[in-house]
Amino acid sequence: MISVIVPIYNTEKYLKRALNSLLKQTYQDLEILLIDDGSTDSSLKICQEYAKKDHRIKVFHQENKGVSVVRNFGLSVAKGEYISFLDSDDYMEPNMLQTLYQNLIDTESDISVCHYQKFKDQISHIQVKKIVKVLEPLQALEDIISDGLLTNFLWNKLFKKSVFCSFAFPVNKIYEDVYIMPKLLEQAKKICYTNLILYYYYQREDSYVNYYSKEKNDNYLEVCHEVCRQLLKYEILNDKLKAYRIFYIYSAFLQLAKSNLYHVMFDKNMNQEYIYFRKNIKYLQRNFSLKRKLLIYALYMHRILFYQIVKIMK
Repeated sequence: MISVIVPIYNTEKYLKRALNSLLKQTYQDLEILLIDDGSTDSSLKICQEYAKKDHRIKVFHQENKGVSVVRNFGLSVAKGEYISFLDSDDYMEPNMLQTLYQNLIDTESDISVCHYQKFKDQISHIQVKKIVKVLEPLQALEDIISDGLLTNFLWNKLFKKSVFCSFAFPVNKIYEDVYIMPKLLEQAKKICYTNLILYYYYQREDSYVNYYSKEKNDNYLEVCHEVCRQLLKYEILNDKLKAYRIFYIYSAFLQLAKSNLYHVMFDKNMNQEYIYFRKNIKYLQRNFSLKRKLLIYALYMHRILFYQIVKIMK
């Protein structure tokens, strides 16, 4: 059985689409855990209505405590041998869980991954020839710090529940999936990936993901440092970890500039990050677009120049 954990908070506009995509799954042996995190709209009511229609749906309600608490609770009550996650404003292809499950069984993997597509208004359905790739844990770790195929997202994956072991999502932290993903990959014997687009990630304008602040910036860099600390034991990854941190620093400066947080770009924390960025930029060897290369070079030259160029490009 697959237990699907669905954290829900004020997503009444999109929730039915998400739930309908679960009920249409060709893999039928499901436990659907709808966990309402203190919604103030009609989300809880919608969940209760769906639970009346399908015995596989279980509804839980709690005071607003954040997505990490929701996911930890979901893991504690899940009865399935396998775990999947669905964000309540996204949706799945009908064959997503069946495909991930079959790939996992066929390759004797512990984590199965599919490709995904971001969307705002319309979906562009892309036909591709199915490819299944199998990675060892170290290869998978190298992949996620190199911005490769696997990504740190939870929702495009199927996990054997056993890989979570005693791990818990960090409470009151942002980017909790980035924090926990290396731990999960280390626990897996094998990880399989398919290029099929089976998950659709809705980019909401009002999403917290699109809001940036000094607190979020500090959390963003903190999780980067934590991942680096976790993986320093793998000497073969050292250069790639430096590149990983460099790109995180660039991304942090980019978000600060886009959000008009000019003063944060020069605070004590960001001064230290900037020194590291300039000292180790040689490790950042990726195939970037011309625009991104220009921005990285501008940041290397001067933060004020970088800020001005970002504002012009915005």
